[in-house]
Amino acid sequence: MLSNYHARDADAIATRHEVAVTVPPWLDRAADRLTAPLERSTTIGDSGFQLTRYNPVPGYEEAIAYRDSDQTLYVPDALGTAPFYTVADERLACYGLLRVRPPRPLFEPFAPDRILVGHGTGVFTNATAALRDALDGARRRLPTVIRRHGLTQLRGVVSALW
Repeated sequence: MLSNYHARDADAIATRHEVAVTVPPWLDRAADRLTAPLERSTTIGDSGFQLTRYNPVPGYEEAIAYRDSDQTLYVPDALGTAPFYTVADERLACYGLLRVRPPRPLFEPFAPDRILVGHGTGVFTNATAALRDALDGARRRLPTVIRRHGLTQLRGVVSALW
C-alpha cells in the first residue's frame, strides 16, 4: 500500500494469497483501515522496489516505488495520466495543486523506462521524457488545469481526506 488515502483491495488480495500487506512506516491513515496482517518496510519483499517518502504538504503522504533493475517507477497519486490530470499534449502530469511546487528533487534520481500510475494508464515509451515534461511544464499549465479540472480535483481531495 503506497497511498495514505487508498487501501483499495489490499485486504482482499492479502487474504486471498495469505500474505501481509506491505506498508511504509510513514503511512498510517489507510493502514488503520486494514484487517490483514501488516508488514512495515521501505521495500516490497524481494521485488527490488525501493520506497521513497513524498509529503509535500501536511496531511499528504504517499510512497513512490522504483526498481532499478528494469527502471520501473510507480507513483500512486502525485503523477497520473487520467483525463482529470492532463491538459494539452501531456502524457503524464502532476496532480492539481502539486503543480505549484513540482516534485523535481524527488524524481531527479530516476530515469524510468516505464511509469505506472494509480490514476490512468502507464507510460511505456519515452517515459523519462514524459516525466521531465510533466515536471517542467507543471506550473505553466496550472491555470489550464484549474479551469478544466479544478472542481473534479477539489472533489477528489475532499473525498480522499474525508
